[in-house]
Amino acid sequence: MTKYTKSRRYPYPVKAERPAGALDIERLDRAFDRDADGLDSAWNTDLRRPSATWTDTQASIIDGFDVEINTAGAFSEIIGGFLTTWQKIPSYWLVSVNVGLTASGAVSANTARVMKVQVTQSQVGPFPLIRETYQCQDLQADATVWLATEFVTLVDQGTKLTYLVNHANVASSVNATLRSSVSLLVFA
Repeated sequence: MTKYTKSRRYPYPVKAERPAGALDIERLDRAFDRDADGLDSAWNTDLRRPSATWTDTQASIIDGFDVEINTAGAFSEIIGGFLTTWQKIPSYWLVSVNVGLTASGAVSANTARVMKVQVTQSQVGPFPLIRETYQCQDLQADATVWLATEFVTLVDQGTKLTYLVNHANVASSVNATLRSSVSLLVFA
């Protein structure tokens, strides 16, 4: 009688069958081959998942209020392939965002620099519905501060990512460099 491991269902002999070593090895080999074939297939599927990466910049952002970084990224209103294909299929996406905020002149000490990513959904009327907001901030007095966030969100038709920055560096304006990427995780 052969028993099987709990997690991967690999066969192993019970004490009474120990003389059949070659057969035991062959059973284990076949079970592992089936398992490895499935893993290879899953790995190839994962490598072909749609994704996109882009970089945008915004210069001379004055202090005191949220400023949108205009982007032609994967879920903006003007993208081509994602809007016509992937946004029609409800799915979950991994979104990674990095924003570098660099003072264009003097640096005010201990001033907040904030990045927000809003996931909005279009609806009837003039304003989109803000479904989710992700935010990070830094209070260091460095010339350049990098802010980053990563999250998973549901994307379907009408979903848009909006990137906002805000700073309190009263001594000068700030230039922003946005790097963002999206990768499909699973269909909803």
